[in-house]
Formats: sequence, structure tokens, C-alpha cells
Amino acid sequence: MGTYACWRLWAGFKFGDIDYKEMSEEACDTLAQICDMPLMMQGLKVEHISLPEDSNGGIGVVVSELHWNDDACAFDPEEMSQKAQHVVGRLQAALRELGIIAQVSLMHHIDLGE
Repeated sequence: MGTYACWRLWAGFKFGDIDYKEMSEEACDTLAQICDMPLMMQGLKVEHISLPEDSNGGIGVVVSELHWNDDACAFDPEEMSQKAQHVVGRLQAALRELGIIAQVSLMHHIDLGE
């Protein structure tokens, strides 16, 4: 039996943090589609993010992942931060174009899969 663990940095929003009453039916439909299958938006792979502490999860872009069994466990935090901030801005603009009212934030979680 193997061990799986992954630290994930992502830009996006949790479902509980958005106001569906402010969005169009088309925007809500787009969110539902993203839950079923990732959507490419402005060169970003926007997908449903499963969160261990939140059964609804969120929508976002994975900026970086570090896996328990990675040989190269070193990373450049400054480079990662710059990339993450760039993704936040691009994703916020892409969502706005679709009429999805959500504040994009940087978040992280640890996934302890089976």
C-alpha cells in the first residue's frame, strides 16, 4: 500500500464564497460545466478543486503541486509567488468576462488521497 500526499497551491474561489443571486443563469451553467470537466479560459485550465475540509470545493487553477514522493522537493518561492499573482489576475479577468462574480484568491490545501 502506497502513501499519497500532495500540497496544492491554487488560485480561485470556494463555492460557499460566491453569491449566485448576482449571476446570470448562463454564468451558473458555466460553473456547473466546469465541475464536470475542466475548461480552458485565456490559456488557463479552470477546474473543480476538491477540498478535504469543504465538500463543495471550489473552482480555480492549480498553480503548483508538491507530491510526497517527488524527487525534486525544492522550489523557488519567489518564482511561485510571481506565477500565482499572474494567474490570479488572468483568472479574475476571465471570470468577469463570463459574468461570474467571484473574488479570486490564492489558497492551498493538502490532499491525503488513498
